[in-house]
Amino acid sequence: MKFHNLSNDERNKLIKLTKNYDLFETKYTYNEDEDDDLVNGLIETPSLVVIYGPPKTGKTLIAIDLAVSLSSSKNWLGRSIPKPANIIYLAYEDPKSIIRRMQCTFKNKFNLDNYLENRISISKQPPDILDEHYEEALEFYFSNYLNDDDTNVKLKHVLIVDTLSMAMAGRGDENSSTGMGLAIEKFRNIRNLGITVIVITHSGKDITKGVRGHNSLTAAADCIFSVGKKPTSNLIKLKRTEYRNGPAGETFSLEIKTGILKDDSFSNDNGLRVPYLQYLQDSNNEDTKDTMTKPQIIVLNSIQRLMDTETTNIREIFNLQEDQLAVAYSILAEDCINRNIAPKAKSTASKSRAVKRALDSLIGKGIISERGDFIWIAPLAETTPDKIKNNR
Repeated sequence: MKFHNLSNDERNKLIKLTKNYDLFETKYTYNEDEDDDLVNGLIETPSLVVIYGPPKTGKTLIAIDLAVSLSSSKNWLGRSIPKPANIIYLAYEDPKSIIRRMQCTFKNKFNLDNYLENRISISKQPPDILDEHYEEALEFYFSNYLNDDDTNVKLKHVLIVDTLSMAMAGRGDENSSTGMGLAIEKFRNIRNLGITVIVITHSGKDITKGVRGHNSLTAAADCIFSVGKKPTSNLIKLKRTEYRNGPAGETFSLEIKTGILKDDSFSNDNGLRVPYLQYLQDSNNEDTKDTMTKPQIIVLNSIQRLMDTETTNIREIFNLQEDQLAVAYSILAEDCINRNIAPKAKSTASKSRAVKRALDSLIGKGIISERGDFIWIAPLAETTPDKIKNNR
């Protein structure tokens, strides 16, 4: 790392720079390992991710839900998260509300009390990220500043920009190629440091017309999600509309729930009602549940075959009430790689990621169940060989 041999003056200068940009303290270390996805089969790392939709459709709730899942290494949209992430959340719009929603999500969804202990820094006075020195300060923050972690956990690193228009305020017009070009260059520079950048932005009233502003952002993004919600509904539809390295079109459903936050600072003794999201397991509807990609078919066929020859009873391992035969992930991955799950992939790591993506898609559809490093076919899954063959 280029910051290892700094003089005291040079180090103090960079520390001052991180404080100028409101980079808050974290006790976790910089992660140089980029082999795993951020979210298996859904978001790669490092990458530039865009989440867009009309006003008041739940874009910020989606970003908060993702941030909480990443920081605590919990599943998101039915997909596993290989390693936890250290997150800087730039809350340009109502940071106090973001903090409350974050606390509510941690408490009601995962029964965790303190988000600050779970690797999220919420910037209450977001900086000018288009400043020429911002990525230097960000790199220093993630690589050396307060890197006193003694757990040897290598973390992913994420920057969430909520929203793009506010981040660009006074520095450029999101509708112009020049203004958007400045933002894209900054995001790419940050991504090149190994940091995933998640940008929240708007669409027009017609979501089918895509991201609002200059189309260069769409071209630059590695992954794009659209967010839709009817005004009177509590259901949010999240769709992966673009994915540079794989298929798109998957749709997920989330329900807006209401939690209660109680705090001495609230004047209301009954607490404050705060929204959070709950993923609906059946959100991948008939279109995705009955249609499988070739890698998914390979994974499913492998599991079915290995369930006859390579199973482990995980009842005692996980203290289950009943017997449960399952296949170890390592055995499944080796079998899928041998069956050429990713013909164009050259490295074993790339082939392994293909297995993970296919497996996580099947888990998200409710076809496959998992516990730790073990996998088995869900009891109610319709996965007969005839059905699989008809969906090739």
